[in-house]
Amino acid sequence: MKSISLITFLFLSHAVLGQDEALGKWITVDDKTGVKKSVVEVYEEDGKYYGKVIKMIYRDSTMRCTKCLGDLKDRPVVGMNIISGMKYHKRNRDFSKGTLLNPESGKIYKAEMWVENDKLMVRGYLMIFYRTQTWIPYKEGE
Repeated sequence: MKSISLITFLFLSHAVLGQDEALGKWITVDDKTGVKKSVVEVYEEDGKYYGKVIKMIYRDSTMRCTKCLGDLKDRPVVGMNIISGMKYHKRNRDFSKGTLLNPESGKIYKAEMWVENDKLMVRGYLMIFYRTQTWIPYKEGE
């Protein structure tokens, strides 16, 4: 009986850890230039996952989303959710069915993300085309 309880505990712990390993602060890194751009905090709310820009690294902290549409137009990028509505999938240990906003272009993409080798892989899709960025953990003081 103890072995069944231990196996159940380990299985459930692994499923929960898969979700939680994406939570926290990440440095966004441009996949083309390697430039560190911002710090995004990934958080969970009502079973969905979001990512909010909390700090700019290579740009002025007063940068605004001038190319965004609707309510996001001209809003400050710091404080803006650039990841929205992601759902965690235990089977694949990934997040999908959400969106990713590129504040520089104002474009919103279908998105997915997953943790690989302690890095957050963030992929945005436009039809069959996609780009993947590798975000690295943020340490206070960077």
